[in-house]
Amino acid sequence: MINVTIDVVELAKKVGNKVDDVIERAVSVLGEFAVDRIRQISSERLKIETWQQFAKSVQVTKEKYSVTVFMDDKKMAALETGHSGFDIKKGLLKGPKVKHGKNGPYQDVPLPKKVTLRGKGDYVEPRNMRQAINKAVASAKKTGENIRVLNKTENPNLSGIRVTPQKEVSTFRRVSENSNPESWMHPGYDGLNVFETVAKEIEEMKDQVTQDIADSMS
Repeated sequence: MINVTIDVVELAKKVGNKVDDVIERAVSVLGEFAVDRIRQISSERLKIETWQQFAKSVQVTKEKYSVTVFMDDKKMAALETGHSGFDIKKGLLKGPKVKHGKNGPYQDVPLPKKVTLRGKGDYVEPRNMRQAINKAVASAKKTGENIRVLNKTENPNLSGIRVTPQKEVSTFRRVSENSNPESWMHPGYDGLNVFETVAKEIEEMKDQVTQDIADSMS
C-alpha cells in the first residue's frame, strides 16, 4: 500500500485560500502517477496473463489531503509482498486429485511438457510468402508443428519457411507421505516490491509536484 499525504500547514503559508484546490490537484496527479508506474514496472517483470491480473487489482482511494494506492486481490498482493518457504507436499496430499493406495495417499503431479524434434523439417521457398505463411500457420494449429520464417540475414541464399515437426512428451512426478521431506519444499519468493519502489519515487517528487501546481495557480 502507498499512502501519500501533503503537508497542509506549510502549503497554506504559500498559497493561502487556494490550498484546497492545490491539494486536490496534487493528490490526483500523484495518485495517477503511482498507478501508472506500478503497472509499468510490473509489466516488465511479469508474464502478460499474470500482469493483467496484477494491474487490474491496483486500486486508488482519495481523501481531502491524501491518496492511497492498494491491491484488492489477495493472490496478487502476495505476489507483490512475497512469502516464505513452505512444504508443497502437505497441500498436494489434501487436494481434490489425491488418490489412496496401500501405502497411503499419493498424487502424480504433471510437470511442464517437454518438446522433442522428430526431424529437421522441410524448407519451403514460396512464390507468395504471405500466402505460404498463412497456410503453414493454419496447418501448425492442427498438427502442433513449429514454424520458423527464414530470411536472408540467416542465409543470403534462402528466404522462405522451414516447417519443423515436434512431439510433446508428458512427464509426471509422484508425491506421497514417503517422499523425501526436502523434495517438495518451496524456497519462498522475495516478491515484486513494486509498491516500495514507487513509494520512494512519490516521496521524492511530491513536494515539487505540489509546488509546481501551486505556481501554476498563482
